[in-house]
Amino acid sequence: MGGQAIKIARRVPRERFFKYVKEIIPMVENAFQTKVHMVNGFTEKEDFGDLDLLILDNDLQDKIKTIEKHFNPQEISTTNINQLISFNYNELQVDLIFTPQTNWETSKIFYEWGDLGNFIGKLTNNFGRLREHNFSLKYGYDGFKCKIIHNGGIKNIFLTKDSKEVFRFLGLDFNRWKQGFKNREEVYDYIIGSKYFDHASFQWENLNSINKERNRRRPNYVHFLEYIENHKIEPKWDKGYLYYLNEIKEFFGVDLIEELEIIKSDEQNQEDVKNKFNGNIVMKNYPDIKGENLGKSMSDFKSNFDNWESFVSNNSKETILKKFDEFIGGS
Repeated sequence: MGGQAIKIARRVPRERFFKYVKEIIPMVENAFQTKVHMVNGFTEKEDFGDLDLLILDNDLQDKIKTIEKHFNPQEISTTNINQLISFNYNELQVDLIFTPQTNWETSKIFYEWGDLGNFIGKLTNNFGRLREHNFSLKYGYDGFKCKIIHNGGIKNIFLTKDSKEVFRFLGLDFNRWKQGFKNREEVYDYIIGSKYFDHASFQWENLNSINKERNRRRPNYVHFLEYIENHKIEPKWDKGYLYYLNEIKEFFGVDLIEELEIIKSDEQNQEDVKNKFNGNIVMKNYPDIKGENLGKSMSDFKSNFDNWESFVSNNSKETILKKFDEFIGGS
């Protein structure tokens, strides 16, 4: 999970790895007084580069000191991504992934079985070629959502946090997932079996720069590209983006077109508010109010209202200026 974050770590043979697991998990549970979930690896794996543990985050502030106190490691590495902390237990790298309660169940599924979660994310991301119409589907440790992009703004709409429903939507057998996977080839076959598998979407030329750089560092992704060369399946996606948005609506009960209209409406309301009361209007009517005093006067005036935007939307520019005049006259 954390890559080669710990320089002194080495791969650990299977038998010794599971001996360490039995020692480490109770120690982590005791240290952080919380739930711990071990992320499963392939059952045929003979050695392990790290131990990935999901930690139910209980907002303990000094995580590093807790690790130092209970494990006394020679090396610790931290990153802000998902609050990941790595350290060594003897020669084994241990990755602690601190996870909030809201993402606990989704993370337990997303991180299992190597790069499977990332491959599923690619399946959803390419669905219906919706990205070309500014609807970008995202499957990750926090569930399944759609990023709607409009006029440079972004809004994330959650479709579901029930991972089983995401699998069903993609035509992936969740019972098969629960059985586990012996090796990465079984994971590859599982992904290829999705009704929405699209060979082209995984190719380097179809990845954005961030995913391209990230996946080049993943040996399993490179190997996956070699594996699927004999599976050049490409859905036509020829029914128009509204058809595929409707499929999402029918399955998840979320109308993304309606969500887009809400975004447009909110945007228009904000524009109307700005047009009724702004710095130029104030300076034109009150030329003596300028500089820092201008910003402060406007900010103090707005803070008098429980809902500023509602007040502006329901009143004329003249009424707003009259209220402002009363405000500065009494201040």
